[in-house]
Amino acid sequence: MVTWEKRRSACDVLKSATQTHHLNTLKQSTDQGRASFSTSLCSSSNYFTYSGAYLSFPQYRFALKARLNLLPTRTVQARSGARPADVRCRLCHQHPETLAHLLNHCHHNLNL
Repeated sequence: MVTWEKRRSACDVLKSATQTHHLNTLKQSTDQGRASFSTSLCSSSNYFTYSGAYLSFPQYRFALKARLNLLPTRTVQARSGARPADVRCRLCHQHPETLAHLLNHCHHNLNL
């Protein structure tokens, strides 16, 4: 018979191993870490995430999705299993369609 303490210990080990696996998978993603480093340099960069002040609800929802890289770009869709045929940008067809590319580098959006 398995005691309560042994069952609890086994569950803790499994939980820890699962968390470590997911953390390592997240760390290996090429698009993780850069935004959090750059926004951590200024405390006001992340103020909206705690209070939502100065944003309407749709703006707040967009900002949180962008902050977590959950907007449906082609690379995010490919990573989640909804694989598009091509991950290149829909506008310039030259670079992978990432959030950083769309907001900062795509020459079609820079002229808006």
